[in-house]
Amino acid sequence: MALPVQKDGLLGEKHIGERPKVMYLSKEKQYVMYAHSDNLTYSDPVVTVAKSSNITGPYEVVGALLVNKKPLRRWDIGSFTEKDKNYLLTHEGNIYELSEDGLTGNVIVENLALGGESPALFKEGKNYFWLFSNKTSWERNDNYYFQSTSLTGPWINKGLFCPKNSLTYNSQCSFVFSEYRENETVHLYVGDRWSFPKQSLCSTQVWLPITVKQTTMSIPDYFLSWNFNSGKEILLSQGESLRFSSNKPGEKVSFSFSGERLFLFGKACVNGGYGKLRITSSKGEVFSYWLDFYALKEEEKLIFESPKLEKDDYQVDLMVTGEMSIWSDKHHDHFGSLDCEVNLISYEGN
Repeated sequence: MALPVQKDGLLGEKHIGERPKVMYLSKEKQYVMYAHSDNLTYSDPVVTVAKSSNITGPYEVVGALLVNKKPLRRWDIGSFTEKDKNYLLTHEGNIYELSEDGLTGNVIVENLALGGESPALFKEGKNYFWLFSNKTSWERNDNYYFQSTSLTGPWINKGLFCPKNSLTYNSQCSFVFSEYRENETVHLYVGDRWSFPKQSLCSTQVWLPITVKQTTMSIPDYFLSWNFNSGKEILLSQGESLRFSSNKPGEKVSFSFSGERLFLFGKACVNGGYGKLRITSSKGEVFSYWLDFYALKEEEKLIFESPKLEKDDYQVDLMVTGEMSIWSDKHHDHFGSLDCEVNLISYEGN
């Protein structure tokens, strides 16, 4: 664990830490981690700073990031580095140039994207691209972006970067990873798929290649699987057909496979709920996983990929739990699933 559980302070008892971002302090030869710390009612946001001499930690909490000598009270944060200069991004469209020790910030862009959340920024050539999602609590929406030739602006709103009504392929922008190659730069979109209330059990990510053409960026296609070197889609074998659809708690589907990997393909939709997966080896060893079949935008997808197991004969059971991904926001608007369906299409075991 890079940042151990804290006994007190900004990340102490009855506090949470979210959206951690790590950058390198070239002058200090240290790593700095920023996180949104808060209380359990989301009413005390602070950008918290921790440091370590190793990227893997352990990190030690230093305190709050100071702007104008006051703690920065923001929640959604992003990061960007250029020529040993580090920048912190926040919701509503703010950019802070960070000091060499990473403890203070100076605002250089303010309130560019009122209502914008989960900022992510990258550069291609002379152009900067700044991504945001809309405020719809943990629900998905069509994300959008700005473009500029300078971090300080002017910034131009370029609209959506994924097809309209795709809900950004059921994800929320989180980060852009850029790999600099000999003749090109490859940009990788990293998007969150939140799963409330089972964040730690079922939240996943979407990784997709970004297409950049001069002053525009887009993610025109959704791939279940693709090659990072070529940017081309890899077609996955869906193996044995196994149609199962149920919203009856306790009802389950069972099958067996031989090998060391299991892939499940299913349908996620507005009626989807949580399923409980149980994989049992011939020796009686049991592996359990929670699966989320909810999505506001219906899609058939790879719903589960197992870690590499010991080669063996396995029994698989997938049960309808009756639980749903439902929640309300600070305004008491309700979001989430309409039912607790588990929809399995096929499996591949090898």
